[in-house]
Amino acid sequence: MNSFAPDRLDPLYTRAGARRQEAEPQVDMPSHVPQASVACEQALRYGNDADAESSRPQRYGRKLTHWCRNLKTLDELNSAAQNYYFSSQQTGIDNRCRARMIERCLKAARPGHVLELGFMDGQWTDRFLEMGCRVTAVEGAARNLEFGRAKYSGRLEVRFVHSTFESFEPEEQYETILMGGILKHLDDPVRLLQRSRAWLKTGGLLIATTPNARSLHRRIGVYMNLLKDVTDLSPTDKQVGNLRHYDLSTFRSLLTDGGYHIEHIGTAIIKPVSSDLMSNWSDELLDALDQVAAEIPDYGWYIYALCR
Repeated sequence: MNSFAPDRLDPLYTRAGARRQEAEPQVDMPSHVPQASVACEQALRYGNDADAESSRPQRYGRKLTHWCRNLKTLDELNSAAQNYYFSSQQTGIDNRCRARMIERCLKAARPGHVLELGFMDGQWTDRFLEMGCRVTAVEGAARNLEFGRAKYSGRLEVRFVHSTFESFEPEEQYETILMGGILKHLDDPVRLLQRSRAWLKTGGLLIATTPNARSLHRRIGVYMNLLKDVTDLSPTDKQVGNLRHYDLSTFRSLLTDGGYHIEHIGTAIIKPVSSDLMSNWSDELLDALDQVAAEIPDYGWYIYALCR
């Protein structure tokens, strides 16, 4: 897979005099965010310190500000779920794009018991069931949970647990754990990753995914003054409970900090414009954009990582 140097190819950082430096990276935060929040996000994105274990709650944004606050209650999770899930965008173009990423990920999976941390509409679940897997899905949003229980009513191989990820305690180990787009919502994603290692059977697979902060459409959004920076949180991000965005580098660091060995990390599909403008694009065009993402992964829409 080709690799591209951001310093050469990403004008977003040179334009504002904020070129990303390898030795001393900088984080451009919204002006209203207190310095404590800036510090926690810099630590999250760019590495460990000597007392990382003791400082992790601060490093990952625990209770510092509303901007860094996690959705902790089931009521809050259910409220956030009203803003995107089951919308025409989610069930239409976004699922069509996501399907291409799912196909890439499942090539590394094997039949067995799957733990889905986060349930949306069954797009992943259906594919796991086609492989002959059993699925336990943990979800905090009641709306998503009710949809899943109705969809898979009578399917003994699917079980739902109404819980936050932080309070979930498994009853057994799993061949595969899926963390589909959830880590950006958590105060302390490293803690969940570390705990989850004990939930996998020997040789088990973690599939972790997240939107790419440096995707092409977010870069374009900066030039159109729709975003202050590629890592900026939009109003929609805040409505659905996103605390941060990752790029390939910071997502890799997060998973490594969580104790995982990354076998493969990449991105799926180039998304040049917002989802609503892509809704009628043909499958042939989406397939081509997915193939291009393999050539320029730093510009792809969704990051996926396969870990052991």
